[in-house]
Amino acid sequence: PGYVKASTNLGMAYLRKGEYAGAEAIFRQLCEKYPGDAGHFSNLAIALAGQNKIIEAEKVIIQAEKISPRNPAVKVNMGILAYMSHLPGRAVRHWKAALKIKPDYIWAQENLASAFYNMGNPDKAVSIWQKILKNHPGNPAALSGLTGAYLMRGELSKALLYAKRLVGHHPDLKYGYRNLAWIYLLYGNTNLASRQMEKA
Repeated sequence: PGYVKASTNLGMAYLRKGEYAGAEAIFRQLCEKYPGDAGHFSNLAIALAGQNKIIEAEKVIIQAEKISPRNPAVKVNMGILAYMSHLPGRAVRHWKAALKIKPDYIWAQENLASAFYNMGNPDKAVSIWQKILKNHPGNPAALSGLTGAYLMRGELSKALLYAKRLVGHHPDLKYGYRNLAWIYLLYGNTNLASRQMEKA
């Protein structure tokens, strides 16, 4: 129904903006009207977690998994909830489980790569981001992630390559120019760094 799609889109918009109370109100209503839809429970869990209602969020995400145990989107949200609860190892297991169900699921890939990067394992992160780029050449998360990972590994030339690709695909993303400026500073080229900061 049009109502469900419109409500879901609005709830997701609230989640993206970090307006978790608004998202909670929408997804709670959807859960009441459509108790057999795991997606609504899964999204409600994230909205609750964003407000530090962790205990309730965990109960809701378990309900989502009971409704649809092989739903990769639910597995991803279980991972996000675990990560928000400072349990990165558990989060990684959930994201890997999502990828077993749907190997090219970009949402799981992006979260898993970012987790490995933040856990200080750029090699695993690079491998996943490279897989993403095969199917989505302009993916901003992968291009930005690869820039950071190669910087972490001290490979400036590769970091510069992906930083340039990011602004080439997404000239509206200001952080792309900041990435370029930082790399040029590391090269000792203050003139090029200043030019990029003017665009940031």
